[in-house]
Amino acid sequence: MTGADDGTSASASTKLDPLSPFSLVNQEGPGQAITHIKLRSDNYEEWSRSMRRSLKSRRKFGFCDGSIAKPTDDDFLLSQWEVVHCTVVQWIMNSIDPSLLDSVSDTEDARLLWTELAAQYSVVNGCSRSSLNRAHGSATWSQGDTKVIAAVYGPKAGTKKNENPEKASIEVIWKPKTGQTGKPEREYEMILKRTLQSICILTINPNTTTSVILQVVNDDGALLPCAINAACLALVDAGIPLKHLAVSICCCLTEAGEVILDPTKLEEQTMKAFVYLVFPNSISSALPQGSLDTNDEPMEHGIITSVTHGVMSVENYFRCLERGRAATAKLSNFLRNRLQSAPQLPG
Repeated sequence: MTGADDGTSASASTKLDPLSPFSLVNQEGPGQAITHIKLRSDNYEEWSRSMRRSLKSRRKFGFCDGSIAKPTDDDFLLSQWEVVHCTVVQWIMNSIDPSLLDSVSDTEDARLLWTELAAQYSVVNGCSRSSLNRAHGSATWSQGDTKVIAAVYGPKAGTKKNENPEKASIEVIWKPKTGQTGKPEREYEMILKRTLQSICILTINPNTTTSVILQVVNDDGALLPCAINAACLALVDAGIPLKHLAVSICCCLTEAGEVILDPTKLEEQTMKAFVYLVFPNSISSALPQGSLDTNDEPMEHGIITSVTHGVMSVENYFRCLERGRAATAKLSNFLRNRLQSAPQLPG
C-alpha cells in the first residue's frame, strides 16, 4: 500500500503545469523561428525587442536574464530545464543572420549568449559626436545602460608642473554622476591619461595641454571602457593628431570559467575576475590630417592597456584577450564606418 502510494505521489509531483516555463507545447522545438527579424550588425535594438517579446510570451525570457535558475542535481525538473534551455539557445541562434554566426561563441549558456550579443551589437546606436557646442570636440558613448559624455578643450599653451614642455600634455578630469571624486575616479583618470597619451602624437603641439573631461551620465557596468571609447571619439572630433584610435572592452570571468563581455554593474559584482582591455585600431582615412606622421611601430595586433581586477590564471587571461580582440574588431569596423561617413570630420 505504502509503495503504491509513494508511486502515485511521485507521479503527481512530476507532472508539469502547462503554464510552467519548463513546458514546451507540441509546436515548440529547437528548429522553430520565433521571430521573423534576423539579427544583423545594424539592427540589434529592433531584434532584441522582438526576441524579448517572443520569449516572454512563452515564459522563457528568464533563461536569458538568469531569473530562471538551473535546478539542483536532485531536482526532478533538472532534465526538463536542460531541454528547454537548449531550445532557447537554439531559438536565439536561429534568429541570427548567417553572416554573423562566425562571430558568435560556441557557448551553450543562454544568459551568456544573450549578454555577448548585446555587448557586440547594442553599441551600434550608442555613440554620437559634437554633443557639446562649447567644447573643441565632444562625444557621447553608450554601452548598454552605461553612458559617458567626453569633452575636449585645447590644445592650450603651456604645460603643468612635472610635464615635459617639449611634448604636448594630456589632462584628464573625471566627473562622477553624483558625489565627489574619490580614489576610484583618480585611478580612472590615471589609466585614461596613460591610454590617451599612448595614442596621441605628442610632438606635434609641444608645450601645450589638452584637457579631456569625462562626465558619467549613468553607470551600469563596464564604465571605464565606455569612457575610453567616448574620450577617443572626442579627440577625433577635436582634430587632435592621433597615431591610431583605441577601442576598449571589459571581459569578465564567471566562477564557472565562462567569459562574458561588457557586464552590467550587478554582474561585475558577482564575477570571479574581470579585465579592462584597450586595443589599437588604425583607420588612416578617418583620422585628422597629420595623424599618421609618426615613426612609431603599428600596434594592430598589440594591446594598449590592460587592467585586471581579481585573480585569473594566465590561460583565462588569454581567453579574455581572444574574446576581447574579436569583439573590438567589430567595434572597430563600426567606428571606421561612422567616422568615414561623418561630414564634420576634420582635415
